[in-house]
Amino acid sequence: MTCWFVRLPLVLCLSLLLSFVVVAQESSGTASSQLTSQGIVSLSIKGRTITRDEAQGLEQMLVKDPSDLASRFTLISYYGAHFTEKVMKAKKCEHILWMIESIPGSPLLRHFPQARLIRTDKCLIEGNELWLKQVEANKGNLDVLRNAIDNFLVPEKLIAEKLIKEGAAAEPQNPEWPQKLGQLYSLQVTFAKDEVRKQFAKDAFGQYEHALKLTASAQSRRILRVSLARMAFEAGDLTTSASLAQALLDEADQEKSDGFRADFLHGAHSILGRVALQNGDVTEAKRQLIASGEVQGSPVLNSYGPGMSLAKDLLDKNERTVVLEYFVLISSFWKNEKLQQWTAIVKSGGTPDFAGSLSR
Repeated sequence: MTCWFVRLPLVLCLSLLLSFVVVAQESSGTASSQLTSQGIVSLSIKGRTITRDEAQGLEQMLVKDPSDLASRFTLISYYGAHFTEKVMKAKKCEHILWMIESIPGSPLLRHFPQARLIRTDKCLIEGNELWLKQVEANKGNLDVLRNAIDNFLVPEKLIAEKLIKEGAAAEPQNPEWPQKLGQLYSLQVTFAKDEVRKQFAKDAFGQYEHALKLTASAQSRRILRVSLARMAFEAGDLTTSASLAQALLDEADQEKSDGFRADFLHGAHSILGRVALQNGDVTEAKRQLIASGEVQGSPVLNSYGPGMSLAKDLLDKNERTVVLEYFVLISSFWKNEKLQQWTAIVKSGGTPDFAGSLSR
């Protein structure tokens, strides 16, 4: 599953599932206060498709009403989609810095990864310093702390870890904090190798397991169990990984009304396929890849895309036909130009750069 707007690793996209379970409402006293988490996703998509003239019109609206959050979210997405242009990058920074300074505790920021600074942003240092000032100035405000953590999670992991532990100390019974710490360690699994990678996976597994014990919501528990299954796989515990994934599939047959059923199905089939491949069963791995692509889509899969870890593993075995079939299947719900590019590369005998899509 790819976060197409900022190329974040899948674990961040998967974590959005937890926040989508509860719809956030912003209470700023303006029309923007009616924005919801789903509305923010819509603005993310809209921002990628508006014209330059439409963007200029939104800028004029902000001159009249700086608190027009809908326009700001749309513009950040617009400028983020044109990151090669210096002027666009500068405008993106301008709006993000305004949000950090003006609405640091807004729950809406949690549903809008484009508002998180990345290493290529020229305002990264300024933005990071501003976030730390906001955390200090709003001691005890956990909403500000949450948004700051989301900002630091990728570029400044040590700072993120420190802030997460502050949140855990303030709310020891809140599963959000160990879940977030597990997410942090999962990100490091993505980039580490060998024994270091396995240790991060074990640490992440422990945090997700702790979060699961504190979590009551059935949907949130399933989301955490997908993460547990993936971390068990990365830690080398194939038996636990397969058991967790299979249990999710069994439940999916009974929970057909679950709005995130497709996400659980996709994740579980992908994990089972990777386990099968590790055990030398290429035929079963191919079957699981097709099953993972036969889901009907979901708000998250449709927006952020499916996982590519199993597809890459099979390409490494030169199993190109099944990967191309998988691409056709997922094209029914994931409308992204990358699929055409990846299809051409696979047909020519190459392996695409699945950057950010290899976390499931």
